[in-house]
Amino acid sequence: MRSLFDQYKTPENRLTHALASCLAEDTMLLRRFVKWTTGRRAPRTGQIEVIEQQLPGDPEVAEDEAERRGLPDMCISVGDEWCLAVESKVMARLTVAQLRRHEGTLRRRGFADISVLAITARGKAPRVADGLYHKRWTDIYKWGREHQATSAWAGRLAEYLEVAEMQMASSGYLTEGTLTEFSGVPFGPKHPYNYPEAKRALVLVTRELRKRKALARELRADLKAKGRPAITGESGGHVWDFLRLDDRADHGFTKSPHLTVSLRQNEVWAMLCLSNAMEGIYRSRVRALGAQGFADLLREVGRRCEKLLRQAKGFQPRVEVLQRRYPTQRSEAIVDGRIEADLRTLLEPAERRSNSAIRVQPLWVETAYNIFVRRRGNVQLGIGVGFPYAHCSAVHSPEVVDQIAAAWIACRPAVDLVFGRGS
Repeated sequence: MRSLFDQYKTPENRLTHALASCLAEDTMLLRRFVKWTTGRRAPRTGQIEVIEQQLPGDPEVAEDEAERRGLPDMCISVGDEWCLAVESKVMARLTVAQLRRHEGTLRRRGFADISVLAITARGKAPRVADGLYHKRWTDIYKWGREHQATSAWAGRLAEYLEVAEMQMASSGYLTEGTLTEFSGVPFGPKHPYNYPEAKRALVLVTRELRKRKALARELRADLKAKGRPAITGESGGHVWDFLRLDDRADHGFTKSPHLTVSLRQNEVWAMLCLSNAMEGIYRSRVRALGAQGFADLLREVGRRCEKLLRQAKGFQPRVEVLQRRYPTQRSEAIVDGRIEADLRTLLEPAERRSNSAIRVQPLWVETAYNIFVRRRGNVQLGIGVGFPYAHCSAVHSPEVVDQIAAAWIACRPAVDLVFGRGS
């Protein structure tokens, strides 16, 4: 079903229409918006009105005509004395001169008390001065979420910004900036996994992870190197992206160990990935450990998870060995075999802060080691942490980004080993 807000051709106008519609439906929300954006209150004398793509007192014109004439995207006014003009941008460039033109136009119309608000998604904030104000669409989104408990229209606005962001990203329109902020992974027992929301959440999660300087300090992660050029996986039941652990931009990321974050059907999975295609030196360092040395390494990773993730109830530190094949280069993988084990099967109950009921069973890790070093076929090793949607409440809040970073940092003994960095 077409959204109530999708009534215009250009993305900027659709966003403005969503904002204008929600404010027009809730006068209290509208007055709060004016106070929040300008620091001033709209006059109480007279009816407050919201119009789009036109000037107060003029008839509505077609979208293309409004663009040609350079009209404000929205005007909020009271009588013929007070007016707030709004100019909305997503990818287009904004100048202070454009804002001043709106101010001058309204002044010539007889308005004495004029403010102009710019809303942008990318680039630096415009150089504002008296009567000029600026917010980002991410600010609008956060404001909507903050007021959704008292205004259903504020919640609808925030929800539409999420949908619009997915649509713009999918169409290739939104290439810089964002419209929303990451507020947690939405999936759980009452909210099943779906590809569009997973893709949006993954993009926001990865963007936030690239701000965690501890990953560069602890693991030498390259926070500026690009990840996947496109987030695919609509038919595969999960989406993923990666961070490099080396600066060798001249070769594919699968040639060396890397950090992967994946949103799956039932969990977020953060791991150190040793892919089948990685160079032999990395695998040889794992092989040289022997089965016992490998178990000791993962035992240390498990202890670090227990320490660094003490606030993330329900997390599952684990190792995964996966054998798969691809019928064609672009097809989804067919899994031929998988071994997945909780790293706490290596830890005695006294060594754990979480889930003392897990029985010790070293054979899981020993078997995983043997399959990885004696591989026949496409075999990948993952070491990291799963955060189940149903059991780990941190997944549903922005804090999950910190927990993913902590999970990766817990893997530092393995990262140092495969890169030959010593202790």
